[in-house]
Amino acid sequence: MSDQRGASDGPSGDVGQEDPGEPRFSAWDALLAVPVLVALWPLVRGWPRGHDWRHELVKIAEFGHAVGAGQLPPHWAENLYGGLGSTIFLFYAPVYAAVASAAGAALGSVPRGGVIALIGFTILGAYTMYRAAVHMTGGEAQAGRIAAAVFILHPYLIGDVLLRSATSEFAALCVVPLALWGVFELRRRPHKGAALLAGGLGLTVVTHNITALVMSAIVAAAGAWLYRGRGERSAWPWLLLGMGLALGLSAFFWLPALALRDLVQTDSMVTGRFDFRENFPAFGSLFGYSRFFGAGWLAALILAAGLAGALRWRRDASAGAIRFLVAVALALVALMTPLTTVVWEHTPLLPYLQFPWRLQGPLAVVTGLLAAGLFSQRSRNWPSGRRHGLEAAVLALALANSLPHLLAGQPLTPEERAWTEAALTPAALSSGVFRASVLDEYLPVSADPSALAERSSRGAPVRAPLGAVTTVHRDLGSRISFDVAAESESWLTLQRWGFPGWEARIEGRIAATRVDSLGRLQVRVGAGSGRVELRKRAPGARRAALVLSAFACLLWTGLVLSARREGRA
Repeated sequence: MSDQRGASDGPSGDVGQEDPGEPRFSAWDALLAVPVLVALWPLVRGWPRGHDWRHELVKIAEFGHAVGAGQLPPHWAENLYGGLGSTIFLFYAPVYAAVASAAGAALGSVPRGGVIALIGFTILGAYTMYRAAVHMTGGEAQAGRIAAAVFILHPYLIGDVLLRSATSEFAALCVVPLALWGVFELRRRPHKGAALLAGGLGLTVVTHNITALVMSAIVAAAGAWLYRGRGERSAWPWLLLGMGLALGLSAFFWLPALALRDLVQTDSMVTGRFDFRENFPAFGSLFGYSRFFGAGWLAALILAAGLAGALRWRRDASAGAIRFLVAVALALVALMTPLTTVVWEHTPLLPYLQFPWRLQGPLAVVTGLLAAGLFSQRSRNWPSGRRHGLEAAVLALALANSLPHLLAGQPLTPEERAWTEAALTPAALSSGVFRASVLDEYLPVSADPSALAERSSRGAPVRAPLGAVTTVHRDLGSRISFDVAAESESWLTLQRWGFPGWEARIEGRIAATRVDSLGRLQVRVGAGSGRVELRKRAPGARRAALVLSAFACLLWTGLVLSARREGRA
């Protein structure tokens, strides 16, 4: 390991073996702005009209409404399904919706907030990939810039934003290089490396759990490979600490999502047209542009160059990172083909990816790092001018590779923008049947869609049987208050789906509840009159997991403070 104290545009030593110090930006690093500005260009025109653009805006708007109603973090989408609600926020990773809804509240527009969030994650993705590649290659700023350009202009990421509206997946892919940056830091500064790893991987989990499922395995494998030597195994406890803290930090999301998944209709996510067996793409389409999941020809070129280099440099210890990245890339490509059906069938949770081509996201991360490693390995002894020429050529190729998807993206029309702004208010959402997902997978298993045909208006959330009269005083979706006068004991039907967390009190005393045949909540009232109060609390699994995440956050904060002292030492 060298005594290098800053990122350099000159050649470095072994790939993944140098001490990069703290990379400092130079005039050449202004080139980072080029791919970022190109990737952001379509967003200047407004919210992209991707495949699921309505669903994404509904999630953002409803997340903001839930926060405004006092849910921190949100667990119930009270305005969806005509006001009957949805459990989506217990199962859908919240980070992108949280950032976008906060920006939307500040700007007074949900679509504009969504665009600002996409811009922020694009910049973050370029920067985290730059830092990860710099540390992987031993301090080479040029390698970092190449990785950032190849990554942020990858057609799959552009397709996520412009063609699919897969905003949470895009945001997670922009966050996950932070975890790899942490892995590469473990050798030099273990406290900082573990903190970056924990923060990056934990944030990935709560940004897009499906992406995190695959990337967690890749991050763990990268750490095991990088520190496989006997003299390097002192980094393993820090690697395990970082990954353990990541699970703790994100426990408030993944723990209740797993514990409660049998209470919602998740079976629909892995059957029919969402069965992974029905969604293996043609091999040639993986490196083309005909569909939004294509990676383009540059990814194939980088992978071929990596494979050739791995075979050519077998005895070169500095090419170890390249061999590892090639092996991971080939495994990801293989998993996108029917040849690996048996792996999909026997790997827990993997079928929830639904579409094998979703592995293009992790492959984009690997491709960016592989491009950086190949540049470092191939040009280490070249003069500065020639290295800058190669960097410019790679940047030009990345720009050309991105154009088909960049040009295919279209913003909302003025008419669509006007309709959207009006349709995302709480009143508009609760008076209609807008969905936040393609399926009804986040509804309780007992929910019957026919209940929507019988729903009352938002001002009348209670259906009383004969002999009972109700007067509603407050209806805030997840908090309802009304007076009841009943001739005899009876069950009142609430226009809310029944799900764990509802609490009913009559004159301050806990009342019995149940779920009717259509999946709606019912409350038992006795003869006479009284005040009924209902409140939707987070399920017990979410509350317990929040305590675990709070404890992990304290440990992580201590690790961050320790890393700062480590840096001053």
